[in-house]
Amino acid sequence: MTDVRADLDSLEANVENLYTAADLLAEAATRLGSCQIESAALTPIRFITSIEEKYSAVHQRYLNVCGNGSAILANAAAMLRSVIDAYRTQDMAISADLHRIEQQRETIGQFELGVTTQFKNSPIIKALNPEG
Repeated sequence: MTDVRADLDSLEANVENLYTAADLLAEAATRLGSCQIESAALTPIRFITSIEEKYSAVHQRYLNVCGNGSAILANAAAMLRSVIDAYRTQDMAISADLHRIEQQRETIGQFELGVTTQFKNSPIIKALNPEG
């Protein structure tokens, strides 16, 4: 008798779980929009098919969004690469200009040194400043 009572309790709990599951499915169907459960009008197979169709449509929209997002990210990456390439090209040009400027400074410095040395060693400056 105890086993029968336990089985009945278990069966009752399972029925309650089925009611809860049915309520959750009905709520999910309502949230999906046009898919509403009417006990006689919509068989479980049609209900499941309806949910599958809704899922398929949502999944397709998700794939479209992902595809578009992927394309947008690929374009952004390409633009970023072109900006980086342009920056590198500009950076190399600036570095080359700085190198030329440094070489010109050295040349000017050598010229100034030569002029100064020639000026100090000129006979006129030596005559004006014999100490030197």
